Amino acid sequence: MSFSPSEILLVPVIFTDGSGRKQRPVIVLFSSADADLVVAPLTSESPRTPRDLEVIDWRSSGLPLPSTVRLDKPITIAKSTVIKRMGKLTPADWDRVKSVLRQLFAEILSH
Repeated sequence: MSFSPSEILLVPVIFTDGSGRKQRPVIVLFSSADADLVVAPLTSESPRTPRDLEVIDWRSSGLPLPSTVRLDKPITIAKSTVIKRMGKLTPADWDRVKSVLRQLFAEILSH
């Protein structure tokens, strides 16, 4: 199964404290040549950090609610865990995501 950056998927996400899991929408950031994807979680909560980005065209993207992508919380998941494809970010929203990711990686690489 192949996936493209900017696709929105529904996947089971394990809580960071290991206490459980929940089905969550995520955005594909990178699809490796192996069995994994690097994704960023989506939430219906308002942005809390400078790297939380509101999805402007959430309806056009296939999301059921106004959503925020949490770009400072990327996770790696197995492609086999994908429950379903929900949609895809619009080009304008994907450009905004890439801009924040460039800033994040520039900050990481500057240390």
